[in-house]
Amino acid sequence: MGANIDLGLWQQQFFFIRHGQTDWNQKKIAMGQTDIPLNERGRQEALQAASLLIHRGIKRICHSPLQRARQTAELIAGKLSLPCEVIPSLSQCNWGVMQGQSRGDEAWRTAWRRGEVEIADAETFNEFCCRVRGGLNQTLMHGEAVLIVAHGATFAAIQRVLHLADREMQNCLPLHYLPPESGKATWQVAELSAR
Repeated sequence: MGANIDLGLWQQQFFFIRHGQTDWNQKKIAMGQTDIPLNERGRQEALQAASLLIHRGIKRICHSPLQRARQTAELIAGKLSLPCEVIPSLSQCNWGVMQGQSRGDEAWRTAWRRGEVEIADAETFNEFCCRVRGGLNQTLMHGEAVLIVAHGATFAAIQRVLHLADREMQNCLPLHYLPPESGKATWQVAELSAR
């Protein structure tokens, strides 16, 4: 089982995947906590991702309560014969007045992540990271490999919490996170590909 050390996180491997595509992804509309379902492409992406997650030692799936994450988790769980658990704190960020708006050039999201702007009625990135840290610990404390199904901003928060580089996350790209090895301070993350 993992242990709570310096970063305040359980040191346990885990897998992460962002939900499959939605119509709002396709139209470049900021969803935030607006509860948008997967589209057909998103359902196919989830099934394709499941084939990359088979035989990885995953014991359970934890997901955001929003239906795009839940649907992705359930499609993968059906292929892997695994149980699903809702973790509310893994939900997408509340983007306040930006929800339902065009994402535009997305400079606002970059500035939000850096703490340079506050969005009316939205969580700050630091508040969001604290929430996600709690959800991450909740999933890792059981000491078994878990798949987390959530959102692009949830991924950004995990990257920040683990002191890893900020980057964009595409839909349904499975990642494998490994905790720091003895004497090292850095988590490792790798994209999964067909074996």
